[in-house]
Amino acid sequence: MPVVKRASGITYVYGGNAHSGWLPPGAPTPPPEPIRHLTLDVTIEYEPGDGFLLILQAREDPEAFCGDNWYGSLGAAEDDADALFGIGLDRWEVVRNA
Repeated sequence: MPVVKRASGITYVYGGNAHSGWLPPGAPTPPPEPIRHLTLDVTIEYEPGDGFLLILQAREDPEAFCGDNWYGSLGAAEDDADALFGIGLDRWEVVRNA
């Protein structure tokens, strides 16, 4: 699939969430999730006749922290990248026109 846009070196922080599940009476509350600082490389790829994939991979742990989401339009993929990872339109490098 052709890469349409690329954003490299995106700083992403996640974790730190407190335990929110049920605990038996008297059980100690587990500590919050560890906070992780990652550097993401993100692409938007065009799947001809089908849509766009927003693909991400962490440099620190590319096998464990990676994924993709499908979108019907380039704009929807860009909007979600901004909402999820703070990648505004000015952060994208245009690779090729779809």
